[in-house]
Amino acid sequence: MWIKCHEALVDNRKVRRTSRALNICEAQTIGHLVTLWVNTMRHAPAGELVDWDHDDVAHYAGWKGDPGALVAVLLEFNWLRQDSWLVVNDWGEHNSSDLSRIREQGRERQRRFRERKANATSNVTVTLPAVTQDDSSGILDIFEHYRTYHPRAHKKPHSRMREWGKIKARLAEGCTVADLKLAIDGCHRSPFHMGENDNNRKYDSLELIVRDGSKVQGFIELAQQEGLVLAQKTSKTIRAAQNWVEKGAP
Repeated sequence: MWIKCHEALVDNRKVRRTSRALNICEAQTIGHLVTLWVNTMRHAPAGELVDWDHDDVAHYAGWKGDPGALVAVLLEFNWLRQDSWLVVNDWGEHNSSDLSRIREQGRERQRRFRERKANATSNVTVTLPAVTQDDSSGILDIFEHYRTYHPRAHKKPHSRMREWGKIKARLAEGCTVADLKLAIDGCHRSPFHMGENDNNRKYDSLELIVRDGSKVQGFIELAQQEGLVLAQKTSKTIRAAQNWVEKGAP
């Protein structure tokens, strides 16, 4: 928000006379006038102070003295005029027709933006990739492969299952059905995931295996690892023994 403020306001005879009448310096007078104009722009952009009383004028001018005295001086020196209500005199000097038009255009742009935003929020739809017959067949094939390790699990897979959604997401990211089957194999090669951990608990659910791309990749690497996949404790024991030998046994 801005207003036009002419440099002639400085060292202006009208300002000097107003200052003497209010018993304040010219800088203070200019400050009160500009404050009044800015608040007029905000609250009465047409310059007509409809329903404003003297207290309102004093408040919006930042005046702490007698409101009646301020209004009387502003009327006397034609900063204000009295019509059916108080009006800022020569308001066009501070709020030109071009400025009014710009402000109105700005308000209209904001209104249209809020309207578009509200419509976008209310009409938003999420379009998921369609599951083709081939996709569905591949997802069912992955469930079937998982059941080779867990015959009682997921006997009737359907598209509302969390595991189904995870598998679909991984396929959309570029994994193949073969990749996800290999990840299942890799999980079941891992001693840690098969229960050889501090909690003695298995971590081999299908949802875990296909939870995200990094999980899938890690399990694929386990599946492709040559030789025996050692448990964490066994690996630590072997490394400790190797270190002991390298340092020289007594």
